[in-house]
Amino acid sequence: MKNLIFLCIASLFLTACPPKAESVYDKVEYSAITRGFSENIIIDRENNEEVKITYKSNDQVKVQRLLTKKEFQSLLSALRYIDVNTVDKIEPPSKRHAYDAAKFTRIIFTVKDKEYKSVGFDDDNPPKELSSLIQLLYSFTK
Repeated sequence: MKNLIFLCIASLFLTACPPKAESVYDKVEYSAITRGFSENIIIDRENNEEVKITYKSNDQVKVQRLLTKKEFQSLLSALRYIDVNTVDKIEPPSKRHAYDAAKFTRIIFTVKDKEYKSVGFDDDNPPKELSSLIQLLYSFTK
């Protein structure tokens, strides 16, 4: 009887939990643009087992490969702290991109065919909420 009660409570708990981050994000795209220069880092889920990174500079592919399992786990950890529903309300710490003193930068999260765009920010001074993710994305391009 105790086992039956435990199983009922455990199954209720497990079905009530929200989906894990790994099943949520389909694509993460970082782009930084200024006159004469562009940079893109795209993390794209090819299928449930493969996640591809593409790094482009001035529309030329510089890096294109699959993420390792360790890199993918690091990415999931970083994404866990970002709420895509409020990413468009994050205030940038500076706005030098408005007068071309810094690259205009944005991150776009794609979740089940819906895009969530961050506000524009300076490439060298991202909002603290996105800073760790950006550093991680750049580490994947080396």
